[in-house]
Amino acid sequence: MKFDHQEYYDLLGQVMPDVVLSHIPPKFLCDNMFNGQNVGSPALTKHIQDSSPKLVMCGHIHEAGPLGGNPHEVKGMAMKDGTVVVNPGNLGRFELVNFPSLETARSFDYGTFSRVELEEDGSPLKVEHYTLSSPENTFGEVIELAEYDLGR
Repeated sequence: MKFDHQEYYDLLGQVMPDVVLSHIPPKFLCDNMFNGQNVGSPALTKHIQDSSPKLVMCGHIHEAGPLGGNPHEVKGMAMKDGTVVVNPGNLGRFELVNFPSLETARSFDYGTFSRVELEEDGSPLKVEHYTLSSPENTFGEVIELAEYDLGR
């Protein structure tokens, strides 16, 4: 079944959430792949422009997370039109493979996750990115990568 961007936009417009949890990121915000291509949803970007939700938590594009290493230096957080967009990256081992050889093109060994502190109304106060690292390529201690104090 083909993803219907208009249906997605219409649903967001009907619900008008202050906080959006979406697997797919908005186009041009935390959606940069390892090759620099932006593959997010234009419907979610349009919703942000039209309605300014307070927070969008998204995923799908692991390399747009805090340790993704994409060519545009996206590090798991962006802001647009008063909306904070957070992509926590991936938690656990993840690989991009070449087809048809199935050779590893890029490896994300430890994974990342994010913590967002919210006000009662859903406004983000602070975003923290973390990793779990270990020399043995297993889960290790929690290490803070970045902290953004949004202090609204």
